[in-house]
Amino acid sequence: MLHTLGVAQYRVENYESALNTLQVSYEILKSYDSHHLFFIAMCHWHLEQQDEATEAFKKAIAWMDANAPTDTELIQFRREAIVLLSDHPKLNTAWRMQEREDWKGALTAYQLVITSLEQDDREVSDVNNIALRIITRELAKLSARRLQNWEVATKATLQCHDLIRLQGKSPNIMDDHRLTMLLIETKRDKERIEHVRKLVESIDTEKEGAQTMRIVVHSAAFGPIADTEFSEKVLALAQAAANKEPDSSYTALLLGLAQLRAGKQILAIENSERALSIWKRTSTQRSMALSCIAMSEFQLGNQEVALKSLELAREALPDLPEPDGKTDLGDSWRDMLSSKALLEEASKLLEEAVEE
Repeated sequence: MLHTLGVAQYRVENYESALNTLQVSYEILKSYDSHHLFFIAMCHWHLEQQDEATEAFKKAIAWMDANAPTDTELIQFRREAIVLLSDHPKLNTAWRMQEREDWKGALTAYQLVITSLEQDDREVSDVNNIALRIITRELAKLSARRLQNWEVATKATLQCHDLIRLQGKSPNIMDDHRLTMLLIETKRDKERIEHVRKLVESIDTEKEGAQTMRIVVHSAAFGPIADTEFSEKVLALAQAAANKEPDSSYTALLLGLAQLRAGKQILAIENSERALSIWKRTSTQRSMALSCIAMSEFQLGNQEVALKSLELAREALPDLPEPDGKTDLGDSWRDMLSSKALLEEASKLLEEAVEE
């Protein structure tokens, strides 16, 4: 109740009373969550207490990141606090456009705000850095899920990762995976190899769970690997994940891909076929398995079988919707890019051989 009263006092611009009420609420609850902290930060800002505002804002972001990153109410409070503390009202323009589903307009507005924040040399740099991290993540998400603008999504994701590290943190494993798929799609091969090498070398197979290992193998095995020693490391990681998830069709597919990269084509075919026995219908996963079989069969000298598998991989791959913003791909865009990359690699390998 006190929290509700404090917010109400804030809304009628009684900032001092709102701050006192919210702090009393904290004393009773013995817990500062972001529902309190965003408003405490904004109260401090209106009372011209910039240091306190920045500190409360940073605590609010940290709590939200750790406990409720997708809470829709907190997302709105966070947006309000960012606009106020970073003093960039044009952010409201971007968010209003997004709410109206004007995706291209929102993309342009985000880019203008990012440029403005980057050029801002005021002393509230901590707030601006946090704002930039959140905005670049929003831009990357919008570009990938709604507009399929992979170049913008890649640049925004790279910038977001730099900002996370600037705050002394590391991107989470799914953020790293998303970046890998974008680097593959935008043909940044050197950056991709460097990125996945760090990912693989950071994993302790004794301590990590199967899901984390599976995500890292997915990141590493979906692009060509020229380094034999590194391909063996990826294979060892894939085998460790398979040992922990022996009945998983997806882990079987990833193990097959890792075996393909390590030159173990017969095993790669066996595991890909095991995955196919479950994925009967058209899907990105089925296309991935068939592309793996096509490349493995080709490397074994079975060109006719390889070409047939390649044709089936093409048939299995669902079409991407038009990049007009009407369809939200959700997180499925990662598997779409993965299957597309494997199919392109297999097509290039086999078609160049046929031409010769």
